[in-house]
Amino acid sequence: PTIGAVQQLPGAQYAARSVTHRADSDVAELSLDIAGAYPVGVLASWRRQIRLDRGMALTVCDAFELGAQAAGPLAFSLITACEPHEVTTPATGEGDGTLRLAPGAAPALQLLWQIPGATLAVDTLELTDARLRRIWGDVLYRLHFTVAQPPRSGQWQFRFERVTT
Repeated sequence: PTIGAVQQLPGAQYAARSVTHRADSDVAELSLDIAGAYPVGVLASWRRQIRLDRGMALTVCDAFELGAQAAGPLAFSLITACEPHEVTTPATGEGDGTLRLAPGAAPALQLLWQIPGATLAVDTLELTDARLRRIWGDVLYRLHFTVAQPPRSGQWQFRFERVTT
């Protein structure tokens, strides 16, 4: 996530902490605190849990507490080669929503998000690098979620599900 204009810092000293992992034939789960990837004072904690329910869904849950130095909007971007369709958001244009990602011949996916106060912007990114175009196609799509006035603490959730109809 981007907090105000602050992004994660590079280098081993900014690695995630409290990392745990478990997996079996049905579920794989990774949990970590990424607060240490930001300058001191920006985050008190940012706990991310990524859970794969094999053959069914992938869920990303973030629980955060902003630090004293945090200011400005919270933003999160996802990049996909699948064109977004059927975007559904509340009448206010903020908060929870769904969209469908159609990856060509593969089964479609539905993305559901629960982000109080979030707006969604979809950007089309034209690829000019021939190597990238061979792999990803002519364009990628950036799903940019923004909470203009974030609470000091909160939770976000993204869930990718296979569409069965």
